[in-house]
Amino acid sequence: MRFKISFDIHKTKYNAGLVLSKGKTGLSLLLLSIFGAVLVQFLLMPVLCRAQVVKNPDKIQRDDISKISPDRYFNEAYQRYKEKDLDAAVELFKMAIVDNPDNFMAYFYLSNIYLERKMFEQAESIMSVASHIKLNASDAEKAFAENGVSMSETEIIRYKQSARFNYKEALKLLSDGQWHEAVKLLQNASNMEPDNELYIVKIAEVFHDMQNISKARSYFKKVLAINPDNQTALKKLAKIYHNNKEYAGANELYTRLYKLSGEQKYLSLMNECSEKENRSVRESISVVLKRRGRSIFVDMGYNDGLQMGDTITKRLLVYRSKNNSEIKDPRSTKVIGYERPVIVGELLVTRIENDYCEALISNETNGGIMIGDEVRWKE
Repeated sequence: MRFKISFDIHKTKYNAGLVLSKGKTGLSLLLLSIFGAVLVQFLLMPVLCRAQVVKNPDKIQRDDISKISPDRYFNEAYQRYKEKDLDAAVELFKMAIVDNPDNFMAYFYLSNIYLERKMFEQAESIMSVASHIKLNASDAEKAFAENGVSMSETEIIRYKQSARFNYKEALKLLSDGQWHEAVKLLQNASNMEPDNELYIVKIAEVFHDMQNISKARSYFKKVLAINPDNQTALKKLAKIYHNNKEYAGANELYTRLYKLSGEQKYLSLMNECSEKENRSVRESISVVLKRRGRSIFVDMGYNDGLQMGDTITKRLLVYRSKNNSEIKDPRSTKVIGYERPVIVGELLVTRIENDYCEALISNETNGGIMIGDEVRWKE
């Protein structure tokens, strides 16, 4: 019995050992299989990748921006913008600008992306660069069509919103006294919406406040070219004319303001300009200073616009105003005009000095030429 038990025990150990040995062999085979599968995958990876390239050539090509032809930069950038692939869109819009520096729509969408990302300085910088390009919403729509895409109503609204953003930012800068920077933003807004008189009026007012009257005058005229009844431009431009003693121009603008508003103050300004205009005309007229035989001396010289070549070639007419030549309104005794003076002679310029000239009488009539007679150019 002891032998049998012992035998059974040894037999059991042998079977257990055999099972363990078989288990180790199975595990080894399993590990070997896994390693082989990984090795096959590693060796076949390039082949699989090439197969994937063949299977999806468009995707890989779209991901490689450098392979896009220049004539496709804007279209591809616009498509990426629509797909919200903004990083790629930024690069492509930049490439489109390099290829065509006058592509306003590329500047516009690039600045829009910066605005969406709250990168306001970059957006302002882009539109500042594009400020030399004048393009309104209708032109933008045409530019879209030329590039093979359509401009939606939402995009037109965004286009105007960009202009409005520049305008609002400019107002903030003005409140801080940063006038030059504000003008740049206002010009950006005006470039995006050239027909929006609000932006141009503000530019003109800023230049006026900066005492740059020449530019202010130019921008107020642009406003009136868009809207002849813009009263802000009419008032400011009339004041510029008035201060510059351009009474005829001021009178015309005051007349338009009176017709638009009916305010009596403009009627008073009209009368004031008329009187000053008549007075300045009378003061600017040259007169006969001296007569010696048939030689006449006139207070008109180089300082009054005469030139060296005017001798012999230039002729002057001599007038004499009638006594009491003023024409008055009998109801108000207001002077409304003057009688036309009569011609008393004609002169031929022979010598010119800075403040006077000497002339020879070529013709006399109506009593002849006398000291104090008016002298004007013969047209």
